[in-house]
Amino acid sequence: MRARDLLFTGRTPTAAEALEWGLVSRVVAHEAVLDEASAALAAICHTVPGARGDIERALDAQIGLYDHIALRDRVPGEEAREGLRAFAERRSPAWVHPDLRREGRL
Repeated sequence: MRARDLLFTGRTPTAAEALEWGLVSRVVAHEAVLDEASAALAAICHTVPGARGDIERALDAQIGLYDHIALRDRVPGEEAREGLRAFAERRSPAWVHPDLRREGRL
């Protein structure tokens, strides 16, 4: 149900929601992001390189396959072009009903 909510509405979950739902592994204050990222990278660098490669290939084979199929089918389409234009122009896309359109940052 959460996936449907986000996919159909385009809503961005809050950091707290993303953490609660397991979409992210941690939430840190803005000023601590670089330190936390550096610590995570150091931990990753201590793992076995071959195992990291195996994990990455396995994830790409499963999750990446669906991403590639979706992108291949959607990116060249007119909806994607209109969405990118609308984003760049900071307006609602043409497919949004006129009564529901918003101007400015969406």
